[in-house]
Amino acid sequence: MQIDCPSCRNVLEVDDTNQSGVTVCPACGSHVPYLESTVAFHRPATQIIGQFRLLERVGEGQFGSVWKAQDEQLKRVVALKLPRRDDLDHESERMFVREAQAAAQLDHPNIVHVYEVGKEDGQLYIASQYINGSTLKEYACHHARDAVKAVAILETVAEAIHAAHSAGIIHRDLKPANILVDRAGTPFVTDFGIAKQNATQQTYTGTESGAIMGTPAYMSSEQAMGDSRKADARSDIFSLGVILFELIAGRRPFETFFQQLIHYNDGLPSPSPKAIASEVDPRLDRICRKALEGRPADRYQTALDLAKDLARFRSGQPVEALPVRRHELVLRWVQRNLALTVASVLCVVSLGAAAFSLQSPENEQPAVATHSFQPPATAPVTELTVELETEPPGAQVWFYPISELTGEPDLQASVASEARTPLKQRLQSGYYLVVAVLDDGRFHEVYRTVPRNASDTFYYLRHKRWLKTGADSVELPTITIPDHNVVNGMIRFEGSEDFVVGFAGEPTLTEHSVPIRPFFLARHEVTWEQYMAGNEGKPPGSIGPNRRPSDLTIPITGLFCDEAIHWAEKAGFRLPTESEYEFAATNAGTTLFPWGNARVELTDKLTSVTAETRDRCISFPGLTGLFSNGAEFTGSYGVPYGSPAEVTVIRRRPLDEVIIRGGPYGGLTSELGPMEHSLVRERWNRCGARNRVNLPRDTLSSRIGFRCARSVSPLQPQKVSANSIASGILTESQ
Repeated sequence: MQIDCPSCRNVLEVDDTNQSGVTVCPACGSHVPYLESTVAFHRPATQIIGQFRLLERVGEGQFGSVWKAQDEQLKRVVALKLPRRDDLDHESERMFVREAQAAAQLDHPNIVHVYEVGKEDGQLYIASQYINGSTLKEYACHHARDAVKAVAILETVAEAIHAAHSAGIIHRDLKPANILVDRAGTPFVTDFGIAKQNATQQTYTGTESGAIMGTPAYMSSEQAMGDSRKADARSDIFSLGVILFELIAGRRPFETFFQQLIHYNDGLPSPSPKAIASEVDPRLDRICRKALEGRPADRYQTALDLAKDLARFRSGQPVEALPVRRHELVLRWVQRNLALTVASVLCVVSLGAAAFSLQSPENEQPAVATHSFQPPATAPVTELTVELETEPPGAQVWFYPISELTGEPDLQASVASEARTPLKQRLQSGYYLVVAVLDDGRFHEVYRTVPRNASDTFYYLRHKRWLKTGADSVELPTITIPDHNVVNGMIRFEGSEDFVVGFAGEPTLTEHSVPIRPFFLARHEVTWEQYMAGNEGKPPGSIGPNRRPSDLTIPITGLFCDEAIHWAEKAGFRLPTESEYEFAATNAGTTLFPWGNARVELTDKLTSVTAETRDRCISFPGLTGLFSNGAEFTGSYGVPYGSPAEVTVIRRRPLDEVIIRGGPYGGLTSELGPMEHSLVRERWNRCGARNRVNLPRDTLSSRIGFRCARSVSPLQPQKVSANSIASGILTESQ
């Protein structure tokens, strides 16, 4: 039996009587569990496609396979790329031909030459130059962290890419797997499957507004914005920077795509390979960091500039890439965090004025220290035209700006759409709760971002994404309105006009009443099985494809809060507010814990949501896991609880923090310091379900998951007080 090594694609002959079910690849040393591998049945070496005789398969991918073949007419060896016939619709066929057309325009010694594209008996093929060697990914396995070889290869690749750019072709998918290295160590660029031709703005793929094209681990931040049509030469330079980083540091600069987005959105400096591998030369570190700058204007402006700097490094000359100065880092941070900067300056000025006044003769009497919460200073507000569609169309839409002070929708500042969807509406910049309602009663409540500038950087997630459509106009992601039956199986809560939240005697849990709107709540946390079913079979970007558990019925954890919000919206839900959580977990305010008032020991391990548990709400049958299977993200922000006057320290902007509820008595050890964790655990035992922890929105924890909620009816300005979007009491949906 033959299988392919998943690491190096070497063909392995295995003995299927081996009890261990594992074989060792002689080429790369990988231990391959062949009982779980896909068996590869190779075509006969005599098979003929047109004038080409297939010799052996040399590559495999999602598109199909690449074969070493003999051109019987011209008597030369070629690489024959064959897409799978059963996957080839009209659009795929068009893309396949366009790849050949893009590469055929390029004549450079280090770009794989395309000889012809044809179709024989329904089988499409591309015949191109055969490179006797391996991919750069495989090559790197045998030349780990060899800076001299890495620089030589990247210098040559950068020159080849510059030639492509000069011909108006942007590759957009540069990665080690798309760079071939022959036995002499010479690199060749291949696979122009999603290339773009600048001269005519023709995209060699079916790109659409909001599409993310490329390989996430190697794509630039501007590609990740969802409009790959606007990627230019500097996007390829970023990809080359990632490849260089990986070759000299032994790993990529970011473990996940989402971490990259968080990093650059926070205005942080480009990552340093020297911080990972101390032996990296400082000059090479500067070259790599310049290529990896988040803003295209800060990178090398041409691939030739990058190639020249790599050549200077190889010859021992000074490189042109300069280290980022401290004042530049400060300026970038200030630009990204203007509101927090203004608030900090005002705070320092206020403290200075207070200190001066206390030293004045007329203020010699003893002073009593007081603390008051000051709302964060807001960045300059701009107004843009927002384009929005719903599926189905014809919805009335309300836009509720989220208050920076309370973290709640500002009902007094709500904006009703002037037209039904699809619509255009002038809105001020900010973060919004958007409520879309159809005439038949179907609705959805989602979040959307209106930027200060249409060209600002943004995430790929729906609630933080937009597409620039003009100098002062943006298109927001379409809102898909679910059917009425989306709440089937959830538990319904009828709400309360004055539910008391908080805990007497705890200064930061001031008791106060909030209105609770009727809402639905899921019986248990979202599981791996549910998440992947609603995400095209893939785990979150923050987790990666190789970390899924064997039991997919356990809650999914280890993802960002924003990923949970994104998934919940796609499924037709939202995250519960902390008031909704507290209402449910205290049995409408009657108990300390979901199961009553007794403190019981709960396991810290994640278990199947179908398993029997003591963590069951006594008033709401079927509601489980609020205090086990990890803590849970809520849709509430890290704003003061109750009276704002009692908050003395602001660590971040309120909207940069999220409230965590539940969990096995606050078992968030990895997110809190030892002393802080001890205090939280002690207070959790005392306050039960009324306790809260606020953590940064970019927190990743194997102890935090989420469950979904949904309002019974859409939020309407005239029906609810300005203090809430909250929660409810029992009855089960049909």
